[in-house]
Amino acid sequence: MIKLLVLCLAVCSTLADSREKLLRNAEMDLLQLMIDTRQEQRNNPEQSMACFDYYLALFERLNEEYKASHEACLTTAAADREDVDEGTNPQRAEIEEAAQSSCEEMKTCAKYTDSVDYFGCFSKSGKESSESSYKISADASEILAAVRESYRVIENEENRCTNASARTYVEETYQANEALQSCLRGETTVPPATESPTTAIPDSNDSAIKSMNVPVEKFRPDEAYANNFNTFDDAKVNKDRKAAII
Repeated sequence: MIKLLVLCLAVCSTLADSREKLLRNAEMDLLQLMIDTRQEQRNNPEQSMACFDYYLALFERLNEEYKASHEACLTTAAADREDVDEGTNPQRAEIEEAAQSSCEEMKTCAKYTDSVDYFGCFSKSGKESSESSYKISADASEILAAVRESYRVIENEENRCTNASARTYVEETYQANEALQSCLRGETTVPPATESPTTAIPDSNDSAIKSMNVPVEKFRPDEAYANNFNTFDDAKVNKDRKAAII
């Protein structure tokens, strides 16, 4: 009984995000099960202790697996976003170079003392700077659209991954609760100590989150854009990432 309460408190205070709600629900289910089977526990305390010892270890493992799988989804998504950001480095460098070049030309004009040279320089540089600024704005807008699309694909995959992880956890904890309840009622016995805690949980090969091919659409610098700053092709390549969820 004490072990159950300790486990519940540990689960309750572990996380502060969406995982916490799911883990808290599992905790409440365990508490409710303890209340519902209190008569069986009184009738056969030794059997009850054996059931709790065995299945609480299983619940602990399921909790840890869920937290690890959820975190793996977030880590994969974060890495994918970093890849997208790194893929824009050549474009960032070219845009910054163009902007700095325009500024340097303006600074050069300010050095002239002769009025004709001074205003003539600014007249010419201003026009060129305006054209350069337009190109920078247009190219940046195209890159922004490509990056946003890549981020959207990553976010969708992240949501799919976390949802699959949560679903597996809910299904497995439900089955574990059913098995524990059956054990407390004397309908089943605790498996031999040599066996690892388990219930009728789907094989890892059948789990939606145990092995996933994660197709994430990546932003990559287009070769044509790299050779000509005035053009941009928002070509992207698909990168297969496998999120190994433990």
